[in-house]
Amino acid sequence: MMARGVSRQRYEAIKQRWLSLNPGKEDQFCEESPYYLKELNDNLVEPMYDRVQRSYQAGAGRELDKDMRALHSLRQ
Repeated sequence: MMARGVSRQRYEAIKQRWLSLNPGKEDQFCEESPYYLKELNDNLVEPMYDRVQRSYQAGAGRELDKDMRALHSLRQ
């Protein structure tokens, strides 16, 4: 899945940048969604506080399940 208005070339550049910052972690990407990481924590600079995670879990969206794993949604 790709975000509206984001080209494949842009995604590939973002992915290559992530890989340069995380060498040896090529296997962290989903096969069916190559610009999404398998685990949310792989896309976080710091671990998410429990209270913050509970806040997202209580929401109606799918941020923890999919959205925050997208490279274009890097959380810093």
